[in-house]
Amino acid sequence: MYPTRRYWAIAGLGAFFLLFTLLIDRPLALGGTVAIGVVLLVSQALTVGSFTRAERELTVEYTLSQSRVAINNTIFVTMRASQPATTDVDVTVTAQPPVAAHSVPQAERQLRLPVGETSATKSFELEAPIAGRLEVGEPIIQFTDHQGLFTETFVRGPTATFTVEPRGPNDMHVGQAGEQMLAAYGEHQTNRSGSGLTPAGLRQYVPGDTLNQIDWKATARQATPYVREFEVEADRTTHLIVDHRAAMDIGPAGQTMLDFAREVALGIVQSAQKNNDALSLYCVGDLGLTTTVLPRTTAARFRQIRGILHELTPTAPETSVPNTQSSTAHPSVTRIAAQRLTTDQSAFAARIRPFLTASDVYVEHIQDDPLLEAVRRAQLQESGSSWTILLTDDTDRDRVRETARTAAKYSDNVLVFLTPTVLFKTDTLADLDTAYRQYVDFEKFRRSLHSLSCVAAFEVGPGDHLETILTHQRMRPQQESEQ
Repeated sequence: MYPTRRYWAIAGLGAFFLLFTLLIDRPLALGGTVAIGVVLLVSQALTVGSFTRAERELTVEYTLSQSRVAINNTIFVTMRASQPATTDVDVTVTAQPPVAAHSVPQAERQLRLPVGETSATKSFELEAPIAGRLEVGEPIIQFTDHQGLFTETFVRGPTATFTVEPRGPNDMHVGQAGEQMLAAYGEHQTNRSGSGLTPAGLRQYVPGDTLNQIDWKATARQATPYVREFEVEADRTTHLIVDHRAAMDIGPAGQTMLDFAREVALGIVQSAQKNNDALSLYCVGDLGLTTTVLPRTTAARFRQIRGILHELTPTAPETSVPNTQSSTAHPSVTRIAAQRLTTDQSAFAARIRPFLTASDVYVEHIQDDPLLEAVRRAQLQESGSSWTILLTDDTDRDRVRETARTAAKYSDNVLVFLTPTVLFKTDTLADLDTAYRQYVDFEKFRRSLHSLSCVAAFEVGPGDHLETILTHQRMRPQQESEQ
């Protein structure tokens, strides 16, 4: 507890009376100094009790308008201070915004609970220029007694945490053959009839049906017993496999293949959480699995997977050994050289070994096909109905086709989201005729995947690039006729 300026002004007045008494040599004038001293001492004792009671009874709460927000988007923070009864203490509460957020003037994030009031509320806006998990810190609380003689400042109260997410790619297209798709994930149903919530249709009564299954209105209309069936909902496991090899780094910053695939993956996480589906995540780099998250349905698991997806970056390709005949060596040659160097303790080996070692962190290195191995690992977690969702590119089409076939052997449904290379190349729009031919070639591949049993394939990419390519092709007959 600290004295205020007013306290020191009154104390100064007492000192003046004391000095005046000494100068005029009249002891009776000393009474003014004594009176002032008594008032200050009594006020201090009473204020200590008031501050202690106010600190014990004061409650401060934060409420956020949302728990997740995009970079530079606004989130509203509401701060409320309350106490069960009026006190003779003036309370000021100042919120502490995250350091990473844009600054907020103190007056906009400060509320006052004056003497005689029991509650007060203040709302203010926050914006953050960087992604991450941010925290509104414990508020700064200041007490001032009703006479304005003493003040106390301390930090106490709640915190509030929210997540700032990177902005997604602009003009995102998810669809087939240039047509936008309405729903990327599908309804949570097993297409089996029985007892459930969603009506599936009517059928005639057969022996063995119970009376509570009969639809009496339909029976009255048709003059024969009818039973109404409903779609049965069942628990489902979703296996999410995300390719983040170096090949997924094609495209401008913030608009790469991986950026678009990430947005689809985040939508799948949201849908799985909404439907309470168990969700697993397998992230595939150039040399193997970089992430393995087993299926769970807890909020913490969904939050963990979102965090991993947000931080996902393309892995580095396998480092090659330069030689006089070729600028690069085959990956298998690099692996053999790296294995030989593990037992070589020479200075040369120590110097060159880092160039043959991937800098990316892998939970498991896989020499064969990491994408196919991720599907196989996902099948080990099978329990009941399951979906496998694969996000990758179209560069190695045989590999993708084999991966989809393998997934279809074990999963009820397989969704493949492909990022067509032609839509992400920086020179795509320079030669639209060539770009259209490449897109048609991709579409043939996508349809071949889509024709596989239990497999559905979709394209993911910038809608403006795709529209430019398709519009050019539609305009060609008109342009040729004008010529």
